[in-house]
Amino acid sequence: MHASWFQQIYDSAWQHPGIAFVGGTAVLVWTLRSRLPHVYAMAALQLIMMLDALCTGALSPIPPSSGWSQAASVTFVIFGDARFFFLLFQSFWDKRRAVLLAILAGLVIPSASYLLKTLLPSVLPTQRHLFVTYELMFGVLAVFILLLLARAPQHPMQRWLRMLSSFQLWQYGLWTCADLLILRGIETGYLLRLIPNTMYYVLFVPFVAWTYQKESAS
Repeated sequence: MHASWFQQIYDSAWQHPGIAFVGGTAVLVWTLRSRLPHVYAMAALQLIMMLDALCTGALSPIPPSSGWSQAASVTFVIFGDARFFFLLFQSFWDKRRAVLLAILAGLVIPSASYLLKTLLPSVLPTQRHLFVTYELMFGVLAVFILLLLARAPQHPMQRWLRMLSSFQLWQYGLWTCADLLILRGIETGYLLRLIPNTMYYVLFVPFVAWTYQKESAS
C-alpha cells in the first residue's frame, strides 16, 4: 500500500527537520536581536530543539534501525517536556531544584506509557497507539495542572503559568486528534499534525518569551 500524499509530505525532510530548521532559524534571529529577558537561555532552548529535529528527522545522521536512534528520540521527548516543567517549577522553587524536578517530571509519562505498552501489547499494538496514549496522558496532566493553578494561592505570574499550561494542552490535544484520525485511516491527520509540530519546534520559545515579558511588565 502506497503512502498518501499527506503522509509523504509529513515523512519528508521538507517537513522534518525542514520546518524546525527554517522556523527555528527565524526564531533564533528574532531572539538574539530582541531585548527579551534571558535571551541566551531562550536561544539555547531553540538550538536544542533544532538539534532534536536533526537527530530525529529524515536527515538524521543516526541510522534509524540502531538503538542510538531510539535513545535519541526518547531523550529529546523527555527534554521537550522538561522545558515546560522547568518553566513551571522555577516559578515556585530555586533553579537547581527546578531542573531536577523537571527532569524527573519529564520521565514520568514516557515511562508510564511504555510500561502500559509492555503490559498491554494488544491494546497498544503499534507505535501510533503509543503516541496517542502518551498524548492523552499529557493532556490529562495539563488539565490537572491548570486546575491546581486555578485553586492555588495568588502567584504574581499565575496568569502566565496558566497560559503556558494552556499552550501545552492545545499542543498535545492537537497531536491526539491528529493521531486518532490517522489510526482511523483519515490521511489528513498528517496535515493536522503539522500544527502541533510547529508549536513544539518553532513557536514554544517565542510564545514563552513574549508572554513572559508581557506579564512581567503588567
